[in-house]
Amino acid sequence: MRRLRLIQMRKKLGMTQAEVAKAIGLTSDAHISMLESGHNNPSWDTAQKLARLFNTSPEELFALSEVTTSEVVTSPDKSQ
Repeated sequence: MRRLRLIQMRKKLGMTQAEVAKAIGLTSDAHISMLESGHNNPSWDTAQKLARLFNTSPEELFALSEVTTSEVVTSPDKSQ
């Protein structure tokens, strides 16, 4: 699912939703949360900004091909 690809890319960089939102010029992480949960689709402008941030193309980032939950990279627990 494309939402999992977005989560995978964000976690691969070790970024929070708030950090991603700030990096692409959004004032709130709510939009990133909605994209990751599948409740919103990105505008072309947002898709391009996210793709640049993650060093990929919008087509690759939001491809319709499946990404399994086992492919989602998890960040190490920073509390330890």
